[in-house]
Amino acid sequence: MRVTRALLLWLMSGIMVSRLGLVASTRVPAMFIFGDSLVEVGNNNYLSSIAKSNYFPYGIDFNRGPTGRFCNGKTFVDILAELLGLPYPPAFADPNTAGARLLGGVNYASAAAGILDETGQHYVSRNIFIFLNGFCLDAHFFSMLARHSSHNNEK
Repeated sequence: MRVTRALLLWLMSGIMVSRLGLVASTRVPAMFIFGDSLVEVGNNNYLSSIAKSNYFPYGIDFNRGPTGRFCNGKTFVDILAELLGLPYPPAFADPNTAGARLLGGVNYASAAAGILDETGQHYVSRNIFIFLNGFCLDAHFFSMLARHSSHNNEK
């Protein structure tokens, strides 16, 4: 918990110092987001899941309307992107997120995501997890990656 608080404090102080113009222009080039419904921006719209939020009242206070965010407006990642001067990271599963758009940062978050067997079992079929260098990657990640790779190769 101490490490998390220290990291958050360090990040926020860096943003504030940067916003006040006290630091030379060290720009963050991109954001890559991993998480669950707290930072989901619409990946589940493209997955076989009933955990979706692409309808009202979700997004009622967001200028783009319901997008797949599980809130009425911006997520904290959206606010952080604004503070860093970046566009909102698009959903990785969105077919329009390809090519150079991937280099600008993407959002891999998916509602009902988790590491326990019980996580999300009522919302989506059981996923296969692959452990790679200490990271647990969902089979959906690889299927989406393969789809984007083949989509890019067709162009």
